[in-house]
Amino acid sequence: MNVTDRLRSALASLAERDSLRTIRPRPKGVISLAGNDYLGAGADTALREAFFESPLSRFGLASGSSALLFGESEAHEGLREVLRRLYGRESLLFPSGWQLNTGFIAALAAAFGKDVFFLADRLVHASMIDGLLAAKRHGAGFLRFPHNDCSALERLLERVAPEHEIVVILTESVFSMDGDRADLAKFVALKKRWKNVLLALDDAHGLGISGANGRGPAEEAGVEDDVDFRILTFGKAAASSGAALLTDPDWLSLVTNYARPLIFTTAESPLQAAWTSFVLSQIPNWSDRRARLRALEAKVLETLGSDALAHGTPILPWILGDNARTLAAAKRLEESGFLVSAVRPPTVPEGTSRLRISLASSLTDDEIDAFCLALTRLKTEFAL
Repeated sequence: MNVTDRLRSALASLAERDSLRTIRPRPKGVISLAGNDYLGAGADTALREAFFESPLSRFGLASGSSALLFGESEAHEGLREVLRRLYGRESLLFPSGWQLNTGFIAALAAAFGKDVFFLADRLVHASMIDGLLAAKRHGAGFLRFPHNDCSALERLLERVAPEHEIVVILTESVFSMDGDRADLAKFVALKKRWKNVLLALDDAHGLGISGANGRGPAEEAGVEDDVDFRILTFGKAAASSGAALLTDPDWLSLVTNYARPLIFTTAESPLQAAWTSFVLSQIPNWSDRRARLRALEAKVLETLGSDALAHGTPILPWILGDNARTLAAAKRLEESGFLVSAVRPPTVPEGTSRLRISLASSLTDDEIDAFCLALTRLKTEFAL
């Protein structure tokens, strides 16, 4: 078989399993429940106009070089100052959450080798998994514990904590495919039993959605000071791009010196950093938008009934099982005017293909009522 035939065979194999994925622009004339703009900041034209009328909009589009080659500017320092004010921590900026997670984990392994060991929730983001695989090449070890299973984590800690100088627990505040939360109070209580155990929290989907000041589940649980590494990504509720690692200055210095995705990547656009600063500064004041998310969640959960669980997050998975059925359901909803992601393996485990319903506070009452009606019709059509 020649190269072209081999390529076509690989693509045909994906298509036969209804697993072939393609990139297409967002269709016009549909209401999106497929993104992560949870607080509606990206859709807020008044907010965007206010930004471009502010002094922050003066920054240019290009940083021109990596952070270590003077690619950062006053805009980036302004973003760090906003993070300092909101979170009380120093930060290191990355162009994306993927680069942060892969770079930060691999950096610890590059610095400490076999003396550092990672314990990761089974459902942490793929970027963390890639970071762990890179860490393994540096001699670091890792194990994955069953999702949100603190008892299993405790047993692993009892085994590995005495054998390694540094143990890092990796979890998320809100898991992106199931919409459920980690029990952060339990995680903190566990890590405090050992002086050499640290907690790294990926707060990508937690930022903005809860807490009195919108700092997410860690604020809500009162454990922010006990999180050793806080990972914020700005492509969700902050309606921007880029990411920040929040931790103590010495750890930031170490990651700066070892994280290849930081060292060898052009820094975030100054204008983008300025927009992130602008949006983050608004989030503490958006308690009404957070309340709106809870109301929308309750409305959709009532429609789905026993097919979905309430987690107090904007992510509602409707698990349909096989790929073909999930794709057909997503197509039917799009024909009804609603865009919902059909998520299939390998993003989720085999047999758990799902519609990932992603809520935004900007959805109107008429839109959510029409969407719930479309869901009801879909349940009848698919005998669900």
